[in-house]
Amino acid sequence: KAVSVAKKLKLYSENEGSASNEMSISDDCCNMLGIDALKKEGYLGQGMTVAVIDNELDVEHGNFSGQPENPKYSKNDVKNISIKKAAFINAAANYSCVILQLGFSAVLARILLPEDYGVIGVMTVFTTFFSVLANMGIGTAVIQNKELSDYDVSNIFTFNLYVAVGLSIIFAIFSVPLSKFYGNSVYIPIGCLLSVSLFFSTMNMVPNALLMKEKKFVRIGLRMITTTVVSSGIAIVLAKLGLKY
Repeated sequence: KAVSVAKKLKLYSENEGSASNEMSISDDCCNMLGIDALKKEGYLGQGMTVAVIDNELDVEHGNFSGQPENPKYSKNDVKNISIKKAAFINAAANYSCVILQLGFSAVLARILLPEDYGVIGVMTVFTTFFSVLANMGIGTAVIQNKELSDYDVSNIFTFNLYVAVGLSIIFAIFSVPLSKFYGNSVYIPIGCLLSVSLFFSTMNMVPNALLMKEKKFVRIGLRMITTTVVSSGIAIVLAKLGLKY
């Protein structure tokens, strides 16, 4: 995912000097890496570019099998600590959002009229239903698949874009029969506005799954809390200015 150019390496022995901008490799290190065999075959490094591909740390690799007699943490302990940390961050973020939403909803309930708040309640039911339809397990599949390439992610994101556009259009059209069912034409403009919100909510699934896959739980939690505070704060300000729905 990232490429960087390291210092120049030159096969000095321990008895030779090295330039200040170069890093020497000792004889022991040369033997361990099998460099002597390459030198015998004529590979001396001149004009060659070496790429080091790092796929993170494999704790199950044989080179990490040696453990101290009384280690402070075992492999299972490290895994459990990571799981506990992730669970704590997710719980803190989710419960914080729930508490904030309850507080903001209570404030809006005092500002808006009962009939205004009832309209929002009806639309919330259908937006939640369409959000469940939009998920379709795409986020879970992205998290679980460990061999996704950038090309695969691009294709999934494109497919998710088509789903977001389709569901948004369907939701906007669905507001017409909904308004006839409740006998109130106000559901049509509200449905069109909420279809935009549904579009962005659907488009957020793949990026959010990628963040979870990379275990960036703090960033996800901060984003959840920030969006909750900003969106609810704007709603309260608009309601205080006399706007409805």
